Amino acid sequence: MNKQQALNLLGLAQRANRLTAGEGFVLAAIRDQSAKLVLVASDASANTRKKVFR
Repeated sequence: MNKQQALNLLGLAQRANRLTAGEGFVLAAIRDQSAKLVLVASDASANTRKKVFR
């Protein structure tokens, strides 16, 4: 899968309201185990990465 195909799938998920964005919402989804896949931006802060990868 190339980058454009991955971006297209993310757009489709967003239009279907199946995408969660934002640190607080994502952390809540991880805690309640409803997150299936978590993508972290390469420019995310060390503190954010620490919270997600605990």
